[in-house]
Amino acid sequence: PRERERKRVKFSNMNSETNEPRPVSVSEVAEALADRKNKMDKSNKVFDATLEYAQRFAFFKSKETLNSLRSNLQGREFSQLEIALLMNLCPESVDEARTLIPSLQEQKTDAEIDEAIQELQRYGDQGV
Repeated sequence: PRERERKRVKFSNMNSETNEPRPVSVSEVAEALADRKNKMDKSNKVFDATLEYAQRFAFFKSKETLNSLRSNLQGREFSQLEIALLMNLCPESVDEARTLIPSLQEQKTDAEIDEAIQELQRYGDQGV
């Protein structure tokens, strides 16, 4: 039964280059679930609770903000996993980012990480 369910549920968050699923942020999950709810005839308690949870912890609120932020971070050559982690954790310093996301230790300079943090804060300050 679970295998059947997995086949039915399809998310549009696929890596366009490899057609593989990509890590997503809680904000992106909230947006995807809200879109899904709008298309559903009726929902259930579990779906509603999941949507409420994702919306409560979503830092970025609008689809435009999410798309723009992800695009900007991709342009800075962060991996898909690093982008999702940065969007979920919203670190406030380079040291915090390096501690929470170990792959940044060797792959990115302090300046590159700081630029990404500034980008996250700028989008977060928009309050959308």
